[in-house]
Amino acid sequence: MMVFQRKWIVPAASALLLLACDSGGSPAEDIQPAENAPAPSNVADAPKPGGSIIREDVLAETDIPPPARIDAAEVTLDFAQAGGALPEAAAAKLDALLKQPVIGQGGCVIIRAHTDSRGSDEQNVRVSERRASLVGDYLAENGVERERLRLIALGERRPVAPNANADGTDFPEGRAKNRRVMVEAQLPAAEGGACNEAMVPRDGVEPPTP
Repeated sequence: MMVFQRKWIVPAASALLLLACDSGGSPAEDIQPAENAPAPSNVADAPKPGGSIIREDVLAETDIPPPARIDAAEVTLDFAQAGGALPEAAAAKLDALLKQPVIGQGGCVIIRAHTDSRGSDEQNVRVSERRASLVGDYLAENGVERERLRLIALGERRPVAPNANADGTDFPEGRAKNRRVMVEAQLPAAEGGACNEAMVPRDGVEPPTP
């Protein structure tokens, strides 16, 4: 009777030993709750605030700077010395104006030419027309489309300084300041087109300043 019991005890013990080896440990040790997941070992592995969780080199929309503001630009060219050529100092100012962002926007470029009071009204208008043409030609030769240019010859009508002293004597410094050309580069008109035709008539006659 003892022999029969021993024959069944040995296989049963072996089976229990094999089952313990296959399990690899307690089930509680193999399964980790999600809330206990380990944190990233490297800080660089964590997503960066404001960036892309897919690519670190992709910035979020809030990180993209707004476009730079573009404003109109204006320069005053000195024609104090007599002569039929564009002064070197005036050309240098035009070169600087051509580098302004507003020039690339396609807006109107208004050229207002002035003279002093020496000579007749008709002569001064012709002189201012010639000065405006010198400036317009220079801009056109350097990439500004001629249809964007508005040349306005004002002659002696809008002085910025007295042409004569209070006693009627000549005032050379004042006359020199009046011999000038003002160039205004505008932004495109809201209604479209290179220039606002209602604002700048082609005949060069502007309404009087209020």
